[in-house]
Amino acid sequence: MRLDIPLTGRPRRQLAALLADIKAIRLSNPYQMDSVLWLVPDAWPKALQQEIAKDNDLRIRSRGLAVLPLLIEMVEDDGLTAVSVEALQGQAMFERMAAGRFQTFDGLSRPATRGEVAERILIEMLPKRLTGPSSTRMIGTRRTDTGVSIARQFYQDYAQAGSDRLALAYLWSKEGLPNSTVIAYLLGLARSGRLLGLEEYLKAGHATSSADLDWPVTEAGTKVQLAACYCAIQPDAGPLLQDVVAWIRGCADANGNGSTGSPIRGPSKASDVRPRLEALASRLERIRVPFSLDTLLDQISSGKGAPDDLDMEMAITILRGMQTDQAIGLLLSRAVSAEGPTARSRFAGVLVQLGSGPSGRYVGPLAADPRAFRQQWECLFEDTRPCTEEGLFQVRDRFLEAYE
Repeated sequence: MRLDIPLTGRPRRQLAALLADIKAIRLSNPYQMDSVLWLVPDAWPKALQQEIAKDNDLRIRSRGLAVLPLLIEMVEDDGLTAVSVEALQGQAMFERMAAGRFQTFDGLSRPATRGEVAERILIEMLPKRLTGPSSTRMIGTRRTDTGVSIARQFYQDYAQAGSDRLALAYLWSKEGLPNSTVIAYLLGLARSGRLLGLEEYLKAGHATSSADLDWPVTEAGTKVQLAACYCAIQPDAGPLLQDVVAWIRGCADANGNGSTGSPIRGPSKASDVRPRLEALASRLERIRVPFSLDTLLDQISSGKGAPDDLDMEMAITILRGMQTDQAIGLLLSRAVSAEGPTARSRFAGVLVQLGSGPSGRYVGPLAADPRAFRQQWECLFEDTRPCTEEGLFQVRDRFLEAYE
């Protein structure tokens, strides 16, 4: 899906006009996780989508993968823009100064060329695990082809890719950390149907080369979470779980002696990896599809034993697919009926998780009018019994946290 305002005329000429009239471009920190999946416009935050028509930078990026070859072609264009060269340098300026490579000409204030702006936008759109700070040359210095070569290869590899496979390109950081924004997008996309690109990755593929991952356990753990939640949405994909188990066990065998498979770096020993992978495989084997939300809620209501974290992930995934009123009403009704302080506090915890955004920022499940559930809230706010699992808090404290 593309969200751009259609461009008229020859694409290159139109792109040149947009670049010439651009006022500013968005620069991200090359050391941080990708917060926007630039090559997947329908995954952009709504606030950005609403700005496309009046922002040339976003108009260019909103064309998604299709704009990469045009930007590559424009890199040699020497026409001037309204963007200053300083505005394009960003972090690269400090890196070159720290390395003692700051030259007088580089410090001159001048307009950036269309080629320089095109190259910077090109690098900003690509996943940072591929580019990072070293791929963006210092504007005003001798051109290097690193970023352009990466973009050209990326386009060749992904020209026919669907949105799920493109999103997977952003799944891992250079440090081997998973991107929760990608996971949330993929699970949302799965509500519209099966995702063959995601299924292919879960069965066997690496979203990044194994050399970029410090721990095979990290990728295996992410696959377990993704596979379980994906199958909660798409129960017909249930057989996929056994494929993921087989993939994890294959990693365990490869890392049995710490000599093959994903390289192992860091404080832990190679001998620690195999049992951790086996534990993940066993955990996924226990999952049953189709997943029963009612069964999990009954377990919470009983107050006997905390639910498994993976079961909770699947429950939250299903609840997020419901209408807000329906999900909140279900949880509040269950909490009131449960009566026991342990069970009630756990339901409050589910409400809090339901309102957590992909980055961990609280976005609140209570976007619906809370007056629709006034009686339930009042009942729970009056519960001053201590939470048996969290002795410092009362039941009402947990529900106030969810309400706020």
